[in-house]
Amino acid sequence: MKENQRLSRRAFYIGAGALSLSSSLAIGRQPARDLLSFIPSNLHGGVSDGTNRTPLTKFIQDAFDSGEEIKAPTGVFLLDGPVQIKTLTLKGAGRGKTVFRLPDKNLNAFRLSAPNAHIAHLTIDLVNSDQKANGSCLLLVDTTNCTIFDIEALNANRQGFTANRATGNNLIGLYARRCGHRGLNFSRGSSGNTIRNFRADECGFSGMLFGFQSGGNKVEDVRIRRTEISPGLVLMAGSNGNAISNVSISDPARDTEPHVQIGAACCDNRLSDFSLDGVNNRGILVRNERFYEPYPDKLGIQNGPITGNVLERFKLRGAGNPKSVGLIFEDKDGLGIARDRFLSFNISGVSTGIEDRNGAARDIDFENITFGSDVRRRWQVPEGRGHRLFNVNRHG
Repeated sequence: MKENQRLSRRAFYIGAGALSLSSSLAIGRQPARDLLSFIPSNLHGGVSDGTNRTPLTKFIQDAFDSGEEIKAPTGVFLLDGPVQIKTLTLKGAGRGKTVFRLPDKNLNAFRLSAPNAHIAHLTIDLVNSDQKANGSCLLLVDTTNCTIFDIEALNANRQGFTANRATGNNLIGLYARRCGHRGLNFSRGSSGNTIRNFRADECGFSGMLFGFQSGGNKVEDVRIRRTEISPGLVLMAGSNGNAISNVSISDPARDTEPHVQIGAACCDNRLSDFSLDGVNNRGILVRNERFYEPYPDKLGIQNGPITGNVLERFKLRGAGNPKSVGLIFEDKDGLGIARDRFLSFNISGVSTGIEDRNGAARDIDFENITFGSDVRRRWQVPEGRGHRLFNVNRHG
């Protein structure tokens, strides 16, 4: 009995201490401030029902500069210029409910350039998708340890989401639709980021691109559909050590570009569990060529071979085009493609299975490669290049 009483008192003291700690934390934390409180009250109705025609950029910038946690309710917040985010927690009511709209401007809507920001549950709509204009829905520059969660980017002139020199951020549940160039563009040394549950539909160029020393990123669960001009997913310009898995790319709008491209001087990337549907031209293009840095603050990227990459567990289904190729190697400038590995591929519905267009590839591992009966030319790869083949039925 006494022992039970002691245990009861101990449980009470522990519970009371936890309650006291919880209460102190609750007391010390300021509640989120409604974004509408920064906006004149006579505009609230128009924001809520989407009829407001007064630009709110100044009021929204004041809110973001306040340093407070901001809660944006359901409504359409009209912008007439970019908004700078330096440090902020911004939470909307959900994609398609909280909408920030910047119509017909050659501008970025949101520019985030601070660590530790948290932005979630909203839509950014640039209205116009003029591919000759600039402008991203959300631009991350020199950010670290930020969380971007459940954001929809619509009708961007160029990219839905752009990251330059962004490191160690978490981008989860992002959706880019009808963007003029790319759904997500990582560049200029954007490294060590985590991207999960990304979707891109009807983007003019690529669904996702890693370029100019964007390495060490971890990417999981990607769906890319109906890119217009460029490959669905691109690695280029010294982007090394990325791990990309569980990717589906389907329904290209044109038949001139590959679903996946590994480009200049990319090394040690691992691409796993890919499903490539509707291949009309090239499923995977491994292409090396000399490139030149377009930036004034030169990153020091060196031209070099494509090497050390592993592509595993790919299912590639073509659309029956008589000129289509499942996997193709090209080396435009003699820089080299060597010691890459292609493991567990299933290739069907294309005219040619694997082709080395100019004898560029050397010392490649091919393991467990199967071809559908509809692949007319399974193996168009020169002999004597040091390739290692295991369980590859090249001749049917």
